Amino acid sequence: MPILEHVTFSIRVPTQDFLAANAQIDTWLAARPGFLFRHLASKDDGSWIDLVGWANLDAAQAAAKALMEELMDAPAMQAIDPATIVMTHAQLHVAR
Repeated sequence: MPILEHVTFSIRVPTQDFLAANAQIDTWLAARPGFLFRHLASKDDGSWIDLVGWANLDAAQAAAKALMEELMDAPAMQAIDPATIVMTHAQLHVAR
């Protein structure tokens, strides 16, 4: 069952710096097994939403674990305030 990963957080750098740094994350995610899509969105209050589609929960959880091990020093990851991160997963239902 496809999974939607929903992550909210705040950043500690200017928006343009954060977006530029995400090219590395996008490339890394695209190479992960089960990756479907990613969308970043910013809210009026300055917080961010990162929506990532995965083929299944196992792929989502494996990627989250690997991301923490492999990319914690990446500029995009360092730009995020870790105290503000909230991650959830839900089944993705696509209207036909």
